[in-house]
Amino acid sequence: MSVAPLDLDDIREALALPHRPIHRVPSGWRRAAVLLPLHPTPHGWHLIFTRRTEDVPTHKGQISFPGGRVEPADPDLATTALRETHEELGVPPHQVQLIGRLDDVQTRVSRYVVSPFVGLLPSDPPLQPNPAEIADVFSVPLADLLDPAIHHVEWWEYAGRPVPLHFYTWRGTTIWGLTGAILADFLRRLQRRIVF
Repeated sequence: MSVAPLDLDDIREALALPHRPIHRVPSGWRRAAVLLPLHPTPHGWHLIFTRRTEDVPTHKGQISFPGGRVEPADPDLATTALRETHEELGVPPHQVQLIGRLDDVQTRVSRYVVSPFVGLLPSDPPLQPNPAEIADVFSVPLADLLDPAIHHVEWWEYAGRPVPLHFYTWRGTTIWGLTGAILADFLRRLQRRIVF
Protein backbone atom coordinates (compact mmCIF):
# COMPACT_ATOMS: atom_id res chain seq x y z
CA MET A 1 0.00 0.00 0.00
CA SER A 2 1.31 3.46 -0.89
CA VAL A 3 0.34 6.25 1.49
CA ALA A 4 0.78 9.92 0.66
CA PRO A 5 2.89 11.63 3.33
CA LEU A 6 0.88 13.19 6.12
CA ASP A 7 1.83 16.73 6.98
CA LEU A 8 1.21 18.47 10.28
CA ASP A 9 -1.97 20.13 9.01
CA ASP A 10 -3.39 16.68 8.15
CA ILE A 11 -2.66 15.43 11.66
CA ARG A 12 -4.11 18.54 13.30
CA GLU A 13 -7.27 18.26 11.18
CA ALA A 14 -7.65 14.59 12.10
CA LEU A 15 -7.36 15.48 15.78
CA ALA A 16 -9.91 18.29 15.43
CA LEU A 17 -12.65 15.66 15.32
CA PRO A 18 -14.51 15.59 18.64
CA HIS A 19 -13.29 13.13 21.26
CA ARG A 20 -15.47 11.22 23.71
CA PRO A 21 -14.44 11.94 27.29
CA ILE A 22 -15.62 9.82 30.20
CA HIS A 23 -16.69 12.29 32.88
CA ARG A 24 -17.93 9.83 35.51
CA VAL A 25 -15.33 7.35 36.66
CA PRO A 26 -16.96 4.11 37.85
CA SER A 27 -16.71 3.35 41.56
CA GLY A 28 -13.37 1.73 42.37
CA TRP A 29 -11.75 2.91 39.13
CA ARG A 30 -8.96 5.48 38.79
CA ARG A 31 -7.92 8.13 36.27
CA ALA A 32 -4.79 8.01 34.12
CA ALA A 33 -3.40 9.76 31.05
CA VAL A 34 -0.93 8.84 28.32
CA LEU A 35 0.94 10.68 25.58
CA LEU A 36 1.23 9.61 21.95
CA PRO A 37 4.62 11.20 21.18
CA LEU A 38 5.04 12.12 17.50
CA HIS A 39 8.30 13.36 16.05
CA PRO A 40 9.32 14.38 12.52
CA THR A 41 12.03 12.53 10.60
CA PRO A 42 13.36 12.94 7.04
CA HIS A 43 11.08 10.00 6.14
CA GLY A 44 7.88 11.35 7.68
CA TRP A 45 6.22 11.26 11.08
CA HIS A 46 7.12 8.58 13.61
CA LEU A 47 5.26 7.52 16.76
CA ILE A 48 7.23 6.56 19.88
CA PHE A 49 6.35 3.46 21.91
CA THR A 50 7.86 2.00 25.06
CA ARG A 51 8.20 -1.54 26.31
CA ARG A 52 7.52 -1.84 30.03
CA THR A 53 9.93 -3.70 32.27
CA GLU A 54 9.03 -6.94 34.04
CA ASP A 55 9.29 -5.07 37.37
CA VAL A 56 6.35 -2.68 37.00
CA PRO A 57 3.13 -3.57 38.88
CA THR A 58 0.86 -4.00 35.84
CA HIS A 59 1.12 -4.83 32.12
CA LYS A 60 4.62 -6.24 32.55
CA GLY A 61 6.67 -6.35 29.35
CA GLN A 62 3.88 -4.89 27.22
CA ILE A 63 4.13 -2.20 24.58
CA SER A 64 2.72 1.09 25.81
CA PHE A 65 2.67 4.84 25.46
CA PRO A 66 4.30 6.87 28.24
CA GLY A 67 1.77 7.67 30.93
CA GLY A 68 0.33 6.75 34.28
CA ARG A 69 -2.16 7.53 37.00
CA VAL A 70 -3.27 11.01 37.99
CA GLU A 71 -1.52 12.35 41.09
CA PRO A 72 -3.25 14.73 43.53
CA ALA A 73 -0.90 17.58 42.53
CA ASP A 74 -1.79 17.33 38.81
CA PRO A 75 -4.11 20.22 37.89
CA ASP A 76 -5.46 18.39 34.81
CA LEU A 77 -5.12 15.25 32.72
CA ALA A 78 -2.76 16.85 30.20
CA THR A 79 -0.36 17.63 33.03
CA THR A 80 -0.46 13.95 34.04
CA ALA A 81 0.49 12.84 30.52
CA LEU A 82 3.36 15.33 30.34
CA ARG A 83 4.64 14.57 33.85
CA GLU A 84 4.62 10.84 33.23
CA THR A 85 6.40 11.29 29.88
CA HIS A 86 9.08 13.27 31.66
CA GLU A 87 9.42 10.60 34.37
CA GLU A 88 9.53 7.69 31.92
CA LEU A 89 11.41 9.15 28.94
CA GLY A 90 13.17 12.22 30.35
CA VAL A 91 11.43 14.61 27.93
CA PRO A 92 10.74 17.94 29.69
CA PRO A 93 7.11 19.12 29.37
CA HIS A 94 8.17 22.36 27.66
CA GLN A 95 9.57 20.30 24.76
CA VAL A 96 6.17 18.72 24.03
CA GLN A 97 3.53 20.60 22.03
CA LEU A 98 0.11 19.09 22.70
CA ILE A 99 -2.01 19.09 19.53
CA GLY A 100 -5.04 16.99 20.42
CA ARG A 101 -6.86 14.46 22.54
CA LEU A 102 -8.41 11.10 21.69
CA ASP A 103 -11.35 9.17 23.11
CA ASP A 104 -11.03 8.08 26.73
CA VAL A 105 -10.52 4.33 27.12
CA GLN A 106 -11.39 2.02 30.00
CA THR A 107 -8.99 -0.75 30.99
CA ARG A 108 -11.05 -3.49 32.55
CA VAL A 109 -8.07 -5.46 33.89
CA SER A 110 -6.45 -2.68 35.92
CA ARG A 111 -9.65 -0.57 36.28
CA TYR A 112 -8.43 2.74 34.89
CA VAL A 113 -10.09 5.38 32.74
CA VAL A 114 -7.27 6.55 30.46
CA SER A 115 -7.18 9.88 28.61
CA PRO A 116 -4.81 9.88 25.60
CA PHE A 117 -3.16 13.07 24.32
CA VAL A 118 -1.12 13.55 21.14
CA GLY A 119 2.03 15.66 21.38
CA LEU A 120 4.81 16.80 19.07
CA LEU A 121 8.43 16.24 20.10
CA PRO A 122 11.55 17.69 18.48
CA SER A 123 12.96 15.94 15.39
CA ASP A 124 15.69 14.35 17.53
CA PRO A 125 13.96 13.97 20.91
CA PRO A 126 16.31 13.81 23.93
CA LEU A 127 15.10 10.45 25.28
CA GLN A 128 16.47 9.19 28.59
CA PRO A 129 14.36 6.14 29.49
CA ASN A 130 13.86 5.40 33.18
CA PRO A 131 15.28 1.85 33.60
CA ALA A 132 12.97 1.14 36.54
CA GLU A 133 9.93 1.41 34.25
CA ILE A 134 11.08 1.25 30.62
CA ALA A 135 12.93 -1.69 29.10
CA ASP A 136 13.00 -0.36 25.53
CA VAL A 137 11.94 2.61 23.40
CA PHE A 138 11.28 2.42 19.67
CA SER A 139 9.85 4.63 16.95
CA VAL A 140 7.46 3.44 14.21
CA PRO A 141 6.67 5.35 10.99
CA LEU A 142 3.03 6.40 10.79
CA ALA A 143 3.00 5.10 7.21
CA ASP A 144 3.81 1.59 8.52
CA LEU A 145 1.11 1.77 11.19
CA LEU A 146 -1.47 2.79 8.57
CA ASP A 147 -0.77 -0.35 6.50
CA PRO A 148 -3.84 -2.60 6.99
CA ALA A 149 -1.64 -5.67 6.52
CA ILE A 150 -0.18 -5.27 10.04
CA HIS A 151 -3.58 -4.92 11.77
CA HIS A 152 -6.24 -7.41 12.79
CA VAL A 153 -9.11 -7.51 15.30
CA GLU A 154 -9.94 -10.39 17.63
CA TRP A 155 -13.11 -10.72 19.69
CA TRP A 156 -12.43 -11.81 23.27
CA GLU A 157 -14.99 -12.49 25.95
CA TYR A 158 -15.00 -10.34 29.06
CA ALA A 159 -17.72 -10.58 31.75
CA GLY A 160 -19.83 -12.61 29.35
CA ARG A 161 -19.64 -10.06 26.53
CA PRO A 162 -17.53 -10.03 23.33
CA VAL A 163 -14.92 -7.25 23.33
CA PRO A 164 -12.88 -6.24 20.24
CA LEU A 165 -9.09 -6.19 20.66
CA HIS A 166 -6.84 -4.51 18.11
CA PHE A 167 -3.50 -6.11 17.24
CA TYR A 168 -0.73 -4.42 15.25
CA THR A 169 2.31 -6.55 14.39
CA TRP A 170 5.33 -4.51 13.28
CA ARG A 171 8.71 -6.17 12.68
CA GLY A 172 7.95 -8.98 15.09
CA THR A 173 6.56 -6.69 17.82
CA THR A 174 2.87 -6.91 18.72
CA ILE A 175 1.01 -3.83 19.94
CA TRP A 176 -2.34 -4.70 21.52
CA GLY A 177 -4.54 -4.21 24.60
CA LEU A 178 -5.03 -0.66 25.82
CA THR A 179 -2.27 0.62 23.53
CA GLY A 180 -3.86 -1.12 20.55
CA ALA A 181 -7.25 0.46 21.32
CA ILE A 182 -5.75 3.96 21.60
CA LEU A 183 -3.70 3.46 18.45
CA ALA A 184 -6.79 2.27 16.54
CA ASP A 185 -8.65 5.48 17.45
CA PHE A 186 -5.70 7.64 16.36
CA LEU A 187 -5.24 5.80 13.05
CA ARG A 188 -8.98 5.89 12.25
CA ARG A 189 -8.79 9.67 12.45
CA LEU A 190 -5.69 9.84 10.27
CA GLN A 191 -7.20 7.56 7.62
CA ARG A 192 -9.68 10.30 6.77
CA ARG A 193 -6.70 12.33 5.49
CA ILE A 194 -5.00 9.57 3.47
CA VAL A 195 -4.63 9.56 -0.30
CA PHE A 196 -3.85 6.05 -1.59
